[in-house]
Amino acid sequence: MWSHIEISQQLEYSAYVYTIKLNGEKVFSIENILPESYANVRVYAADQSYQAQDGFIKDFAIINGKADNVILPKALLLPKDSVTVVNEEKLINNNLIATLLFLEKAYLLSFKIKPTFYSLKYNNIIHLTTEGDAGEFGYRTPSVYIYDTGKLSVWSAINGNPNREFIAPDTLPLNQWFSIRVTQVRVNSVYFFRVYVDGKLKIDIQNTDPRSFKNVKVYSADPWYEAQPASIKDLRIFSGNNEQIIEDKETLLSRGNLAAVIPRLEKSYRIFFDVKPNSFSQGWRNVIHFTCGSDSSNYGDRVPGVWFHESGDGSLYIASHINGNLDGGFTTTSVPLNEWSHIEISQQLERYKFVYKIKLNGDLVFVEENTQPTTFDNVQVYVSDPWCIVQNGSIKDLNIINGLIDDQTPSVVLILKDFVEVNHEVLLKKDNLIATLPFLEKAYLLSFKIKPTFYSPPYKSIIHLTTEGDAGEFGYRTPSVYIYDTGKLSVWSAINGNPNREFIAPDTLPLNEWSSIRITQVRVNSVYFFRVYVDGKLKIDIQNTDPRSFKNVKVYSADPWYEAQPASIKDLRIFSGNNEQIIEDKETLLSRGNLVAVIPRLEKSYRIFFDVKPNSLSQGWRNVIHFTCGSDASNYGDRVPGVWFQESGDGSLYIASHINGNLDGGFTTMPVPLNEWSHIEISQQLERYKFVYKIKLNGDLVFVEENTQPTTFDNVQVYVSDPWCIVQNGSIKDLNIINGLIDDQTPSAVLILK
Repeated sequence: MWSHIEISQQLEYSAYVYTIKLNGEKVFSIENILPESYANVRVYAADQSYQAQDGFIKDFAIINGKADNVILPKALLLPKDSVTVVNEEKLINNNLIATLLFLEKAYLLSFKIKPTFYSLKYNNIIHLTTEGDAGEFGYRTPSVYIYDTGKLSVWSAINGNPNREFIAPDTLPLNQWFSIRVTQVRVNSVYFFRVYVDGKLKIDIQNTDPRSFKNVKVYSADPWYEAQPASIKDLRIFSGNNEQIIEDKETLLSRGNLAAVIPRLEKSYRIFFDVKPNSFSQGWRNVIHFTCGSDSSNYGDRVPGVWFHESGDGSLYIASHINGNLDGGFTTTSVPLNEWSHIEISQQLERYKFVYKIKLNGDLVFVEENTQPTTFDNVQVYVSDPWCIVQNGSIKDLNIINGLIDDQTPSVVLILKDFVEVNHEVLLKKDNLIATLPFLEKAYLLSFKIKPTFYSPPYKSIIHLTTEGDAGEFGYRTPSVYIYDTGKLSVWSAINGNPNREFIAPDTLPLNEWSSIRITQVRVNSVYFFRVYVDGKLKIDIQNTDPRSFKNVKVYSADPWYEAQPASIKDLRIFSGNNEQIIEDKETLLSRGNLVAVIPRLEKSYRIFFDVKPNSLSQGWRNVIHFTCGSDASNYGDRVPGVWFQESGDGSLYIASHINGNLDGGFTTMPVPLNEWSHIEISQQLERYKFVYKIKLNGDLVFVEENTQPTTFDNVQVYVSDPWCIVQNGSIKDLNIINGLIDDQTPSAVLILK
């Protein structure tokens, strides 16, 4: 319920009387015998010193001094440099919520909307304007409407046209939340106007005539059209070249995940994201970390970083370099478990001073002038870092607006993954871009499991790797996988000079059952073969006389050109390199002294992965796999690597390799479940001129370390399991190795045929 407050001081019969009224009733009045005037009074709603009241304000007005004083303005309204409205509100006609002092050529407008019904009229959602509705530059910059069809209409000043309309192709269903993102970004000195719906790019056009505007009014909704019947929340408007590092969809936090590198972090920046903790425990737990190289050794190592506090009470510790402090930290109040909280960390130039601020769920919780603002070069962005235990939880919508938008250096360089790995089960969705590979080699592996639920015409998409389009050019299907209404698999790839050649597997995939698909291009004695396996059986095998590598390959699951196959998919893996499957993707009992392969040369770069299922746990060391140059642990090269169940018998794994000169550099994982499959990946890859050794357990990065002494090893024997240790009671499947440079003409592994 609204309450009306009035506070006044008026001259009455030669005396100044101070009065307070509540809902029209006078509740306090006193003569002020010492009235004073004050210069440069700031007006806050709410102030910086106290927690903001959970609530709303409207119709805030001031009548200041004598009406005939024309020398000074009564009050100077402070236009904002940004807009943030986290809470849910209903759209209201003629609702002016802010005035932006300046809207740059590059900007971000994002919000979530839940429409309740569509009427015959074209209705307004958001309108940014310098003055009027339409017709002039600045009048729709941008504005967002919705048709009675449920399709989004976005207007902006594009390529010399002050009011150009773009209509998103999809209908927004009623009574569901949708994420809308309208942005104009600068890429290599060229501006692009882009619209995303639920993280999917729907509109993308170069703007050859980008413009900035002053004193931009923000309406939600505007006075010229009826407001769309809908709720809106998480409204954000920022000037500057925004870079979205993590998409606006739930993403599990993982240790050592280098997501981006910032060539230069400017003195002015704004970083914001949402975090959802799944559990709290004592000890520091990292969420994000912006660093020049290490945890906290040097100035530039926390610019900023966010941790869950060691107390385990759910409070956040947010640290940055403020006023020469190497670890200037602030601890927030506790955030709720299993709920999203919005964090914003910024440093902006305000009235000739750099002001550092922290906001939690829209409330300003910390503010301090930074008298020593600094730029930092080559800032690495970790989500989360390799030095601290990762927080058990998720992150979404991590963004940075970095410095001056007219600076032509890139604000952020996203780290594109050299592989794709999705272990959990997901439903196939149309136009679902899940990754971009910077490079796909001539030799590669694509594997996944699929469970189709029904078949219907026409031809439907499962997986599509493409450099740009659907078909017709080299790189457009490299490969792509579809399924007919007969249940037969259709696989396309660039083969023997044909950019889009189709192969149809002869068997029908059963409904409501998991089938294992493996598509690979391998090099055998300098000759490339394209092969397709279904449930471990070779169905397609053809020599490719014209193998090609491709850059910037988009991975769709499913693609935007065809309907998605009604199905679930899991264990999706895409790796560049000459993959050798040592143990098939079917349950295989572990047996002692089982030599399954010999690797002529194990290179400095490799990736080994497999699944293991223990049938029982008992005390004493139990071996699973062992890569060795000849013995158990006598010489350098005898554990490259090896995997054992720990002697404690608690189900934890001991994974050992030769790291930094250590003959037995071991790491112990958390216990794995009994009678269930666990996925292990051990890799050493060249990253930014350093060899980095990593261990993943069920897709989570559990160990990472730079190896300053990487080594090649000759004639490496692969045991599953070894002859020196008791064998683990259990099974293994899908043991693979991707070994070194694929253009090396030596075989990656020589299988031992029984």
